[in-house]
Amino acid sequence: MASLFVHLFTSDVTKYLSFNAVDGSYVFVKGKVQTCHSCSEGAGDSY
Repeated sequence: MASLFVHLFTSDVTKYLSFNAVDGSYVFVKGKVQTCHSCSEGAGDSY
């Protein structure tokens, strides 16, 4: 995965992209964006 970021930055394509911080973790499953819980309390609630 790191090589992807290195390639993006060295090819200067980052001037066309916008990187923003997000509050949480998300996954794309079965055509939908879903919350990915990192704690054991909410792990069963995401799917």
